[in-house]
Amino acid sequence: VTVSDAKGGSVTRQVVVTITGVNDAVKDISVTVPAVAEQTNTVAIEKDLEVAFTDVDLTDLGHAVSFKSAVATGTNKPTAFTEEQLSGFLSGYGTLAKASGSAAGTATLKFTAASDVFDYLATGESLTITYTVTFTDGTVTTDKSFDVVVTGTNDAPLVTQAQSSDANFKGAVTEDATS
Repeated sequence: VTVSDAKGGSVTRQVVVTITGVNDAVKDISVTVPAVAEQTNTVAIEKDLEVAFTDVDLTDLGHAVSFKSAVATGTNKPTAFTEEQLSGFLSGYGTLAKASGSAAGTATLKFTAASDVFDYLATGESLTITYTVTFTDGTVTTDKSFDVVVTGTNDAPLVTQAQSSDANFKGAVTEDATS
C-alpha cells in the first residue's frame, strides 16, 4: 500500500491480511428415495437411496453418515414397528465419498426388507417411515430427515391344507350357526 501526502511525500508499506477459515457444516443434503411397493412375491425389497451433499470446505475429508432416529406413520401393522426394527431396514452408514478439492459428495443408503414384512398393507394403504440421519465432516454435524413410503398391493389369497398319508387332501369346515 502506498500512502502519499499533499506535499509530494509518499511511503509504501506491505500490508498482510490474514483470513482465518472456519469449519462449515455439510449442507444442501438431498436424498432421492425411489417408490417402494410391498412385494407380491418372495423377492426381498431392495432399494438404493442416492445421497448428495455439499461441504464448501474443499479440503475436508472423512465425511460420515449415521442413524439418528426413525418413526412410522400411516397404516402400521397390528404390533407397531419399533425404532430398532425400522433402523434395521436402512443400511449404508459410514464414510461418504468426497474428493479433496471438491465441494460435492455422494453416498448410497440401502432400504431392504424381507418380502413379507409389509404384507399387511392392502391396496391403497401405505406406511411412511421418517428417517433422520446425521452427517458429519468430522467436527460439525447436520441432521437430515427423509421419508420412505411403502405402498400396499393386492396380495393373492393363499390356501394351504395338510396332505394325509394316503395322498388325499383332508380337512374340515365347521359352520358356526346359531339357528
